[in-house]
Amino acid sequence: MQKLLRLTSLGSAPRLIIRAVFAAVALVAMFGGHSGCQAQTLQAKPNEIRAAMDARDFQRAEALVRQLRTEDATGFTANNYEYLLARLLERRGARSEAAALYQGLAGRSTILTQYALWHLALIARESSDLALERQYITRLLVSYPSSALASTARERLIDSHFDSRD
Repeated sequence: MQKLLRLTSLGSAPRLIIRAVFAAVALVAMFGGHSGCQAQTLQAKPNEIRAAMDARDFQRAEALVRQLRTEDATGFTANNYEYLLARLLERRGARSEAAALYQGLAGRSTILTQYALWHLALIARESSDLALERQYITRLLVSYPSSALASTARERLIDSHFDSRD
């Protein structure tokens, strides 16, 4: 500490050196060498995904989302990218893989859980499992009674009972 005090009393040149060293240390601490490039790459990935979706290039979007899941599993889950991947898979007809991703979302409390439950109900209906469809719809209605999906879900629940002749 005494050396630092002596350096600061020598004038402005040592202060600039100290500031430069501090700035360099801060940058290295923030970006950790090469991980800064990786951080930029991870930040660019959502933009690439968005561009692919805007261009309606769903195959590329799916590949990019899968790549994001491999490169940044924590960010993938924290930002609910499994919902997007599930929607893309469902669109492509890979319902069982989509259902597994929706199940993961339904097991967590996220903003997209209600939509995951709705899509699980749709997948169950498409596979003629009306009892399972009703379970997902009931769970949606109990957990999210004021959801934007609630009215449609109630109607579907009635139709499902009617269709199954229960």
